[in-house]
Amino acid sequence: MLLSSLSVLGSGPDQLPAEETAVKNDVDHWGLGFSDQFDAFKNKFRQFAEKTGVKSPDYVLGVETALRKTFQNKYWFKGRITNEVELCAARNESEAFQLAVIPKTGFTLENVGISVSDLKTTDEKFQISSSCITLWQVGFVQTVKPQYPTRHIGEWPDPLIEMKPFSVKGIDLGLVWCEIKVPGDTPPGDYRGTLTVSTSNAKPIVLTLNVHVWNLALPDHIPFPTVLWIAGKMGSKEYLDTCRMFLEHHLSPLSVGQTNDLGLLDKNLEFCLSRGLKYFQVPDVSKPEAFRPYYEHLKKKGWLDQALIYGGFDEPLEKTFREKVIPRTAMIHKEFPGLKVFLATQFYEKLDQGTDLWLTDVSANFHSWLNAGRPGNQQLWWYFCHMPIHVDFERPLVDAPNMLIDNDAVEHRLPYWMADHYGVRGIFIWAGNNGWPDNISNWPGKPLRLTEKNMDFPYGGIHNGNGFLIYPGPRPSIRLKVLRDGIEDFWYLTRLKELAKSGPYSAEAKILLKGIMPEIFVDTHYYSRDPNSILAYRKKIGDLLEKEQITHVRHNH
Repeated sequence: MLLSSLSVLGSGPDQLPAEETAVKNDVDHWGLGFSDQFDAFKNKFRQFAEKTGVKSPDYVLGVETALRKTFQNKYWFKGRITNEVELCAARNESEAFQLAVIPKTGFTLENVGISVSDLKTTDEKFQISSSCITLWQVGFVQTVKPQYPTRHIGEWPDPLIEMKPFSVKGIDLGLVWCEIKVPGDTPPGDYRGTLTVSTSNAKPIVLTLNVHVWNLALPDHIPFPTVLWIAGKMGSKEYLDTCRMFLEHHLSPLSVGQTNDLGLLDKNLEFCLSRGLKYFQVPDVSKPEAFRPYYEHLKKKGWLDQALIYGGFDEPLEKTFREKVIPRTAMIHKEFPGLKVFLATQFYEKLDQGTDLWLTDVSANFHSWLNAGRPGNQQLWWYFCHMPIHVDFERPLVDAPNMLIDNDAVEHRLPYWMADHYGVRGIFIWAGNNGWPDNISNWPGKPLRLTEKNMDFPYGGIHNGNGFLIYPGPRPSIRLKVLRDGIEDFWYLTRLKELAKSGPYSAEAKILLKGIMPEIFVDTHYYSRDPNSILAYRKKIGDLLEKEQITHVRHNH
């Protein structure tokens, strides 16, 4: 079969390029053998030629959702081969897809560039400017063998890098992250524009971009908090740029409050609060009188409601929790009323005496807490760090969604659907920009390989990408983008719950709410990995919310 496929493409068995020869006995990340990969590859070129009328194309275009990580090997591509893409988004929402530029076997594409047009309605009365479309070249990092099972060890997509002309050769494809931010004042309706791929040694190909703008508008800041720690020199441009990037994606950098310099504190908080910061962490309170000026300053500024203090003993054993955490929390509540304590720990009896915000890993004894009737008055939060300690897992960590580079992209988005169901009040992720590999200073000029050193903790191990969601620059990651989409999903789910309470569409809303389980997930460790499940369900919700909004507007008029 492989030999006949090569002949059809004009390459006989003696002409198989060296790159293909090197992988001809391999399987892809789904377990598909190379001969079948190659046969599918041949069919993709035939399909594209039939769809576009381009005879014997030197390359084709592939479209993948933002919810499937696409590998650099062009024979592994799992998306659609097409010259058209359709997106739906609310006003003030970002929505993305991946564009793959895939050369034929043995062909090198040179100086690939992409230009975008404005998007216009059919009557050209309204438009979305091309400046609202951002393109990044998807970068790849070299993962190393971890202690947990993973689909692939080697190059994984994650960093998003500034676009510039690129070449594509060997078994590689060129991968571009295409993102549109719909302005908040955009009239609802259907918009169409183009992305044109051009090269110096092949004909240009045009991709049509269709965007339906729902008659809905997302707020600038989604109320649901997702928080993390960041590192860096406070007050510096790089530090504030890092804060800005996280806040633009609805994530709150907690660390901005950890300074006793009140002038610097004001600079940090005024910058971040204006951009949607939900919470910040205060410095150590072990010496109450030293902390009191900071506390009084927060009260004067009206910032106390957003201030958090960590529980002091990270992920404590039960003895430590009883003998140290509870007394410390009691002291904080007495000396500094209104200051909330947050702590990562598994569930212990009298948990609410030790923390106000409970950060739990869903693989620990979270389900035992649910089965016990959700005891305690503490707020329920989830945290993701892939290496919790001092816990006794009730379910496998690798079966739950997580935030590593070598997790499926759906795993970064699903926690927000689950959080809505379980009544979770916030999510903590460790961390924003910690744990970069040693050779990060040479990147992106040189390939980035993740560290093979075990973590410097007694629980150790290798966790690919644990501790960072951005790259120097700062530059975003695919994981950061998918997290933002999950947070925006939470807004849709909140609106759907409101719609289900009353009104002409409450019955439809209730059916959609009920159908999330099991169509999207069964519980925290059993869920659909199909990106289209989430995207199709999101569209159903958006369509219903839009229908309700149109009815509401008509009724008021």
